[in-house]
This record gives sequence, C-alpha cells and structure tokens, in this order.
Amino acid sequence: MTEAEWLACNNPGRMLHFLDTGVGARKLRLFACACVRAVWHMLDDDRSREAVVLAERFADGAVTRKQLASIPTRDDARNAATTIAAGAARKTLLRSARMAANDASSWVVRAQYALVMKRWEAARAQAEAAQCDLLRDLVGNPFRPAVEGSAWRVPAVLYVARGIYEERDFAGLPVLADALEEAGCPSEALLAHFRGQGTHARGCWALDAVLGME
Repeated sequence: MTEAEWLACNNPGRMLHFLDTGVGARKLRLFACACVRAVWHMLDDDRSREAVVLAERFADGAVTRKQLASIPTRDDARNAATTIAAGAARKTLLRSARMAANDASSWVVRAQYALVMKRWEAARAQAEAAQCDLLRDLVGNPFRPAVEGSAWRVPAVLYVARGIYEERDFAGLPVLADALEEAGCPSEALLAHFRGQGTHARGCWALDAVLGME
C-alpha cells in the first residue's frame, strides 16, 4: 500500500492487513471501541455499553484483565440487529478489532437493508469508509515520521489535552491547537489535525502524541 492509497482507502480490512504488527494492542482495541461507538444507539443494554467503556479503560491500563472479563453483554436472539451490536461490544473485550468493526458495519447494513434492499452495498461502503476515517485518526499517516520534540509539552498544553482525552471532548481540539501554537509546537500536521473537521476518537494519533501515549 502506498501513502496515496492509505489516505484514500475505504476498506478497513485492507488497512489493518497493511498495518499488521505495526500497530499496538492499545490502538487496535480503541479502534474496535470506536467502531462500536458508531452504533452506540443500538446498544440498548447497559452491559454492552459498560463493556465498551471498560475495554477503553483497559486499553489505557486503568482496569485489570480480571475486571475486563467480568462484564457480560446481552445476546438477545429476538432482535438480530441488537445482537450484532452487542456482539461487537463483546469483541472489544477480546481486542478483536477486525471482528468488532465488521459487526458494527453489519448492523448499519442490516438497518439500511430493512428499509431499502438496493442500498445494501452503499450502506456497507459508507460504514466501512467511516471506519477507515477512524483508523486514520488513530494511526495517523504511517508514511510520515512521528512528531518530534517535547519542549512544547508545557503544563498548560497537557492540562487541556488530558481534559479532552478523559472527557472525550473532541470539540475542544482547536483550543488545544491554539495552546500548542503558543507553546511553540512546530508540527503543522499536528495543528492541522486538531483544527480539521475530521472524525476523532479516543486513541487519536495527534492527541496521543501530545500526551506521550502509544
């Protein structure tokens, strides 16, 4: 895969295959969680939502593996769409990024299919394109070097960044960009990412770069 193909790719499976071992377990788990959050409205059982939240916390080392295994999720055969969404939530506990992403996009497909059969392929394509945007947000551009330097990681910058990360307040990213600019951050890519209109999720490569997370 070339850089141009990475930036334009609408197939999350192909992107994950390209990354292979080049991306860590934390990123994979957070990607799975972000995909499931895209169908959050289908998780009408609190246990499924708790599973995703716990998986995110586990990815960041905030809970133990024993706690991770303690959360059940519903398996309700009476509602196929809900079962798929709940299954995707379960798979975040297993760090099954590809399976969770596939289950999440499958729910979108089924929902659209029930309305208009001819939209089946379009619905899947739309869901997978959204997942690719999420993956690019988490991984960044693997063809470009990582952000260098740390002098700009001043307390004011870290305070804003931690608040955004913990509260999932991605609307505050432009404020973080301003703080970084004032602190002398030289990375145009970092600032542009925070000021862009793209999709953001926990594990965002740029936010991780500021917080020193991998």
